[in-house]
Amino acid sequence: MEDNQIPLSIDLIYLFCNLALVGLIIGFLFFAVVNVILHTSEDNHGISFYMNVPVRIDMKETGNMNIDDKIVKVGLKDTTSQIQFSEVPNQVAKRFSYFPLVYISFAFYCVFVFRKFIKNVRKREVFTVKNINLLKRISYLLVVVWFFRNVVLDLVAYSFVQKMEFENVSLIKSFGASVDFMNYRSGLFIALFIWVLAHIFIKGLELQKDQDLTV
Repeated sequence: MEDNQIPLSIDLIYLFCNLALVGLIIGFLFFAVVNVILHTSEDNHGISFYMNVPVRIDMKETGNMNIDDKIVKVGLKDTTSQIQFSEVPNQVAKRFSYFPLVYISFAFYCVFVFRKFIKNVRKREVFTVKNINLLKRISYLLVVVWFFRNVVLDLVAYSFVQKMEFENVSLIKSFGASVDFMNYRSGLFIALFIWVLAHIFIKGLELQKDQDLTV
């Protein structure tokens, strides 16, 4: 007898996707309301907000480290920090107000595509052309995410740091300074894995068709 019971893991993933979509919708509505308030408000007082744009900082800091009762000189070469804006005029803040909406919209689409794939698996539709196309789309989306994180976001950081000056630290202002390809290589590996998985599904679909013809 064929077991038609859906694995618990598939149900949990499907539930997580639904909860994630609801959370993203709530987040989108929240930032949409913030945008409306920001663009319709006549208040010109500055506002403060945090933006997850990485910048590299040249610390140039030295210190001492005790190893086996011997003092060893150590130094902090550079680090990565995030940008926090304070008392930003409304007309400037409006330029950044659409960023959260774009992020959330893209995240919603990624989760929505993955949810469609899981939904098909729950319906026992595994080796299908539809699933193959969904897997390929997910892999391409992950490549876009990686590109955005390592290239587009660095362009934003580069434009910001050109106009920043601090008293105690020195910013690394060269283009590509905030790009850390090694730390974010996992995104490319996952995209490659899903792309390979899509081609495994293609082979599975061919085997399934051959089996149907021999029955």
